[in-house]
Amino acid sequence: MDRFSDIVRLVLRWIFEFAENRKKIIVGSVSLLLAFVLSLTFIPYNNVRKADNAQQKNSESNFVGAADKDDSGEVLNLATKTTTKKTTTKKTTTKKTTTKKTTTKKTTKPKTKTIKISSSKNTIKVVVGGKKNKSIEDNDFLDALTYTGYNLKKHRKDGMMWKYVLCADKPRRKWLSKITYGGGCSGYEKTSSGKPNIARFQKGGLVCASYATYVYFNYLPNVVGIKTSYLPKPAKSYDANSWYIAGQKWVKKGYSRYIKFTAKSKGTRTVFKPKESIPIGSLMLLTDFKKRNNHCTHICLYAGYKNGYHWVTHVGNSNGPEFCAMERMSCGPDPQWPLKIITTPKGIVKK
Repeated sequence: MDRFSDIVRLVLRWIFEFAENRKKIIVGSVSLLLAFVLSLTFIPYNNVRKADNAQQKNSESNFVGAADKDDSGEVLNLATKTTTKKTTTKKTTTKKTTTKKTTTKKTTKPKTKTIKISSSKNTIKVVVGGKKNKSIEDNDFLDALTYTGYNLKKHRKDGMMWKYVLCADKPRRKWLSKITYGGGCSGYEKTSSGKPNIARFQKGGLVCASYATYVYFNYLPNVVGIKTSYLPKPAKSYDANSWYIAGQKWVKKGYSRYIKFTAKSKGTRTVFKPKESIPIGSLMLLTDFKKRNNHCTHICLYAGYKNGYHWVTHVGNSNGPEFCAMERMSCGPDPQWPLKIITTPKGIVKK
């Protein structure tokens, strides 16, 4: 009985264990089945959701919101940035194009080269092709004086520019060049490089006419690059009356014209009044004060009007190239009187 009971217990135990295990198997199988079904359902959904999230993020990056603006109120979102870059590129291209145009314009302007005069430590800014020559302070004819070694820089620094200074008072002021009065040069003398031979002028000297020759037929063409070969030249480069004859030819050919004026004596001065403004570089022709005939005895180059004087550059004494004034030409041991004014020829003054 006991054995039967044991057998029954074993069978019942087996049945219960089998049922229990079967229940676990069924539950496990059901769980696995449910898990499989759920995986089939949720995995694609999850992928779709991830794709939706990514798309949403992209959409948000293209969304214009209040927080996507800088201090100026300009939109800074991705799409706008891209557009802005394109716009900036266009603007930059436009600026570059404008810059190129501006550069082209600049290159068309006359080039400026600097010439250093070692004798007086002056610097001349020479405009190739010539300056407009309307400023008394800056023109080709003033540069021609400086090129001789005249210390224009010191003259200005001393505060005496455009103030009349007596002839005898100038040497001590250290303005003058080393060129003195003398007939040993024609004014055409050039160096091996084709420039005016200042050293030669210093040895042989210049007179009023040869100084004018140096300016018009040496300095202007060989330094500035202004063509003057079309102009009739004086038969004698050192003779003032030859220059007067050449100037008359300029007028006949239509290169120049005469300017009318009035002149009268007043003590030690000449009251000189031209009928119109005189162009810088014009020929100022004078005659002997005592004879006052149609023979030219002195030539100057007009430098401009300032401080009550009609200024000229010339060589008239041992000072060599210097400044003087028409109002003071009647003074001194060899007084002169205004004869003719012949304007600067066409083609010399830059328009």
